[in-house]
Amino acid sequence: AMSITALRMRYRPLKDKFSTPTAAAGCPSLVEMLVNAISTVKESAEEYYAHKNDQQRSDAGRAHHHAVTLCYSTVLRSLPETVLLLPGQDEPHRAPSVDRSCMRSASLELRSDEFGMKRVVELLMKYESNTENQHESAIRMLHCCESWAKYVSVPTDIVNLTIGNIGSNYFQIMNPCATREEER
Repeated sequence: AMSITALRMRYRPLKDKFSTPTAAAGCPSLVEMLVNAISTVKESAEEYYAHKNDQQRSDAGRAHHHAVTLCYSTVLRSLPETVLLLPGQDEPHRAPSVDRSCMRSASLELRSDEFGMKRVVELLMKYESNTENQHESAIRMLHCCESWAKYVSVPTDIVNLTIGNIGSNYFQIMNPCATREEER
């Protein structure tokens, strides 16, 4: 629902159905709009728990951070399916009531390097950097990359970043002697 709302705000239908609409003036990208919506909730919650005592603030802060990073991941993970999946390709997926030319513009935006998957990974890394549980963070990142990879080609640097890091961490866990030998 948030993705469709953002799409409707960013792209307005044109009278000429064969024209591709441009983004509304001063309107951020679809990815940025979704992140800004979650960030507004995040800031409101931070103001609320800032008035608690230290222990309550610490507990609430951890829970809050976990909830917010989960929201970022979930919203950004659902965006490509909402915009890039053609109506009727998936049984439970319904055609959104958005002008086709607007969907085409949104599709072009999400397939671009500037506003697409690369930007999503940058934002997730930014928000996941303070996560205590790096395992959960890595899983959220991989789920998001998987969702995007169903609809857009994955840039090589993202493959190296996600799979490369996970692979090297996996091999270090499976063969701890190898890391000790490398340190010598």
